[in-house]
Amino acid sequence: MWFVSLIVPLKTSRFNVVRVIDRAIKNVALQCGSSFLLALFPSVIKMYETSHWFREGEPSVYDNAIDWFSNPAVPFQSYFDSAKVLMRVYFFIVPYIISALLVSVALLIPLSLPATIHHGQRPQRIAGSIIRRTFAFPSFLTRVGLPHRVSMGELLGIVAFLILNVGTMFVRVRRSLPRGSRKITFLVDEDDDASREPIDPFSWQACEVWAKTLGVIAILNLGWYLLLPIGKKSVLLEAVGVSWERAVKYHRWVGYYTVLIIVIHSIQYLFIWIHGDGNPSYDLEGEMIQQNMVPWYCSRNDCDEAQARQLRVNIYGFLTLLFIGIMTVFSTPWIRRNKFEWFYYTHHLFIFVFLFICLHYKGAIIYLIPGIAVYAVDKLMALVSYLRTAPAKTRMLSSTVVEISFEIRHDVTYEAGDYIFLNVPEVSFLEWHPFSLTSAPSVDGNKVFFHLKDSGSWTKKVIEAAAKKDDGTLHVRLDGFYGANDVHNQLQNKHGAVLIGGGIGITPMISLALEMCQTNTMPVTLFWVVRTIEEFGIFSSEFAEAQLRYKHFEVKVWITLSMPESGNNDGCLLKSEVLELNNFDRVEYILRSVTPLKQVDKLEQKPSRSRVFRMNEPGIQGAFNAMVMCFSMVLALIAFAFTTKTFQHEKYSSVVQDKVSLVELCMVCSFVIIWIGLVIVIVRPLVDYYVQKFKATGENIDATVSFLEMTEHQSKCSSYENEEEEIEDGGAKTEHEILQSMIIGNVGLRPNFAIEFDSIAQKVLKVNALAKTDSTVEIGVLACGPAQMVKSINSICNVPSTSRSWLERDQQVFFSFTEEDWEW
Repeated sequence: MWFVSLIVPLKTSRFNVVRVIDRAIKNVALQCGSSFLLALFPSVIKMYETSHWFREGEPSVYDNAIDWFSNPAVPFQSYFDSAKVLMRVYFFIVPYIISALLVSVALLIPLSLPATIHHGQRPQRIAGSIIRRTFAFPSFLTRVGLPHRVSMGELLGIVAFLILNVGTMFVRVRRSLPRGSRKITFLVDEDDDASREPIDPFSWQACEVWAKTLGVIAILNLGWYLLLPIGKKSVLLEAVGVSWERAVKYHRWVGYYTVLIIVIHSIQYLFIWIHGDGNPSYDLEGEMIQQNMVPWYCSRNDCDEAQARQLRVNIYGFLTLLFIGIMTVFSTPWIRRNKFEWFYYTHHLFIFVFLFICLHYKGAIIYLIPGIAVYAVDKLMALVSYLRTAPAKTRMLSSTVVEISFEIRHDVTYEAGDYIFLNVPEVSFLEWHPFSLTSAPSVDGNKVFFHLKDSGSWTKKVIEAAAKKDDGTLHVRLDGFYGANDVHNQLQNKHGAVLIGGGIGITPMISLALEMCQTNTMPVTLFWVVRTIEEFGIFSSEFAEAQLRYKHFEVKVWITLSMPESGNNDGCLLKSEVLELNNFDRVEYILRSVTPLKQVDKLEQKPSRSRVFRMNEPGIQGAFNAMVMCFSMVLALIAFAFTTKTFQHEKYSSVVQDKVSLVELCMVCSFVIIWIGLVIVIVRPLVDYYVQKFKATGENIDATVSFLEMTEHQSKCSSYENEEEEIEDGGAKTEHEILQSMIIGNVGLRPNFAIEFDSIAQKVLKVNALAKTDSTVEIGVLACGPAQMVKSINSICNVPSTSRSWLERDQQVFFSFTEEDWEW
């Protein structure tokens, strides 16, 4: 689809050729190159490499590949004594290196051409609506780790993953069964001719083939699908355009699925040993169970090296299963949300999991190298930030909500809708929690702030710690910025935007709404559902000021009165008293109640200047990060190749495979850690210095461009305001009247989103008709809040709109819904 985005924006301008080439290079390099190689190629080639199609024939494709990789001219050929190992290096490691390089190059190319709305694309809009439509899981399934909701796009992704994953299992079994029992380990026929006969698909020998296949698939999943994409700044996420918060959700899905595979793999081998124990065809001595499961068997019996090695391999497998079992138990939703430190500590057992996997299976390191290299860069470079604390300003907005603010340097950037991770050492040294930013970069400049609400033991302690500070400062650690992943740009490409939040879930919507109002002219509507009057008072003044500033911004608030107010335990009595009043008196009662809070909010507090954002401080940010990960994978590969060549020497011929695997893993990790140390101490400071120097020379140009853009934006805003005045004359003028208009008729009630969306559609259609644009209108919808509210919105959006009451003549409106997913 990249070439479509090149053709549409062609206009008569002397900069068009440069801009089109710019967009072409970026899209080709990033989308076609990186996404394919990084997300698809290794998985597809693994399925093909392990299949019978690759191995059968005279000569087979496998034979030709081995001949090619036996050529001394192939890089690294002299380091590996096996062409098969070298082939897998090129199939399963080199593609990730190339992809990281492409991502880095693509991110270095500035995308100067703004995204363009493509009108009249009804088929694409319908397809997009279908892909974004979500489905709810039953509550009893969500309690055991399944997601609350899953979109059609995610279901398609799951199907694609399972086709590759499960397909690899079946093609490997299909290739292995005809080779006979001579290729398995335990249930081997002693007669040589019988061992070459094809294995019966419904036999214990076939069960052993399946058991080994499941083990290989589990290792592949651990390396490619669990370790590689879980870093907050993983190059994989950069390439395929998946935000980290969604990657965490997929991480859990793949994790539970992989644990199930490992458990089945272990149970199968257990039953194989039980079946083979004493079987005259496989184990005349009747010691198969002891030989494979009793750790001290070889110390009490005569074992050859092969038997001792097999016993150690099995013990490594049992230890892997033990550590994975502990991690899985402590990753369940209840423990993760209520005992986060338990989850955090036990999840670091993954280090031992990968150690024992490498000892358990000789070829595991090839599948783990990309993930180890990328994850180490992500964690160790961020560790520099984690070791420092910085003071942040705090402001109590209510008894349960605190605002935390800080300043960033002008060369540190973030996007509307981003989030950060917060750690408060005096509350918990290890516990990190994500919070959406409330600030908008174009509106608030270098002041960044977000809000915490008392929603658990950790947040309660943070609020208590903030309330005790006389100077209004709290020492924190911050890690960011993350998220959004182009959500802001996607919303700006619509004809209008509807942002919906429940309670404190409104914070990312505030950031996005203000940013869009500042940089765009389309209608922006914000719906906020709160349970108490006190909650409404937190942001009521900010909303009123925003509506006074932006004529194309509208806020509607529903105060359900479904919870007691602070200091008033009898919520039912308060609700009945308020509902006895007429609509006007209800509104005045509420506005009188929030006035004291509003006055407190007006107190100015200068935020502290924070320098804890190491990952996003000046530099080339994503490009630099991708390049560091690229070189990290290269050095990990060099370490692996060097170690392999070293153990080819005759003097190391007696070294057991366990030690070889251990040294390989240690060398890979050592090379990566040394490289990251050099980056932190030498490379990063040099890059920052030269980037700052380069930026200084371009400040005058940037200032000129910014002035021209600002002039153009002001012109657009003026034009839009004139159009809106033609549509609706008059309106709320004072802050008090705006607050009245927000909540009038919405006290003690919940929103009827169908009616509200009808009203928005009519308004946007009128604006669209005045602008004489295309008859097809697309309105972006973003929601964050209770599951029932999100379900109600989803039932209205992402469906063809031919039956909607607000269709007029040939006009058609699409509500394109995206759910803010915070399921960690």
